[in-house]
Amino acid sequence: QVVLTGRGGHSGSQWLAIGWLIGMVLLLLRIVWWHVRLGRWRASWQEVSDPDFCALVEQCRAAAGVVRRVNVQMTAQDIGPATCGVLVPTIVFPARLVASLSQEELRLVLLHELIHVRRFDAAVDLVARGIACIHWFNPAAWFVLASLRRERELACDAALLELLGTTARKAYGSALLKTVETLQSPARLAGALAMFESRFLSVSLAGRIQMIANYRQMTRSARCVGALLLIALALVGLTDAGVTGGKAPRNDAESANNSEPRAAPPEPKIEIAAPNA
Repeated sequence: QVVLTGRGGHSGSQWLAIGWLIGMVLLLLRIVWWHVRLGRWRASWQEVSDPDFCALVEQCRAAAGVVRRVNVQMTAQDIGPATCGVLVPTIVFPARLVASLSQEELRLVLLHELIHVRRFDAAVDLVARGIACIHWFNPAAWFVLASLRRERELACDAALLELLGTTARKAYGSALLKTVETLQSPARLAGALAMFESRFLSVSLAGRIQMIANYRQMTRSARCVGALLLIALALVGLTDAGVTGGKAPRNDAESANNSEPRAAPPEPKIEIAAPNA
């Protein structure tokens, strides 16, 4: 067996493992740095003190079904609306946006962020980023991470429309457009779940507006059919795994034949002819 070794005596597989470990550690350190910088930014944010706004927050928190304590803060920078924090969630609003939105538009945006809190999206995003760091060499990991972030916003939009009904489609779509128009190019807040990503903003916004315009509430019969199909798929998959995973039982004749000792093959005979006199 031939083993390729470097000058230091390491094999090729060991060098690959060292390279993978270095890349993973660097990416994990980048996540840590994001959260350290996010903590510094949060130190400059102001707690919401307006009584009407605080009452709106409590009303929306009850409507969204959020039982945890949620901090709502404002900042002078064009950051957010965004949600951050795993243990103690925090929602940040730009002060300029709060001043430009109406009470109803602010309620819709606030409900969107509270749905993130209810779904524990901050914890899911942190776990997903950690998994992507472990599989950093695989392009599929980063593609799945980007798709997860895009689908997460669509899922929150759908959950909000499910909560308020299809009659809120026009008002919610208008609130999204007004938020983007007010902020134009919101600053990227690494480590938080921003309502809009500064990168590919027009593409993601167009997809969300299209989903909102075409949204239809799922009926009870459709949910039952989907649940039945999911159960049937799980049963088929588990049954197939049980059949293919185990070995098929052998009959008695086959077991008896396998248990009998097999005769050793005859040794080849070598004949040596005597030399002629």
